[in-house]
Amino acid sequence: MNKLWAALATTGVIGASLVSLAPAASAAAQACVTTTITTGYRTYSETATKSSTSTCSDLNLTYANDTSAVGYDCYRGMYRNSAGTWFRGTSGWHCLNDGAYAIDTQLLLTDLNDGTTFGVESYYDSPDYVNITH
Repeated sequence: MNKLWAALATTGVIGASLVSLAPAASAAAQACVTTTITTGYRTYSETATKSSTSTCSDLNLTYANDTSAVGYDCYRGMYRNSAGTWFRGTSGWHCLNDGAYAIDTQLLLTDLNDGTTFGVESYYDSPDYVNITH
């Protein structure tokens, strides 16, 4: 009888150990990744790549720094497809003062696939610096 209880206890310990490993494996994805890039004047200047480990599917502008004295510019997201052709985001221009913006308030591009190259263009002048959370 003691051997039976010992065997059951060992099985329970092994089972509990395996269950405790499951959450660690699913925690591999990151919430969102933030990249600082330089904008171009009505085109991209610097590019970045959509994170493959992030759970964010959108490109959020979360900080804008217009380098002119005005402290204001308009920004639009651009992305390159697998054939190498550049497209502008359908959400249009986002005209913003310098400063920080919450996630999901300034969506430059939505539903961007992992590994896609993207950039940001400025309407009035460049270079500006923006944080893109993706």
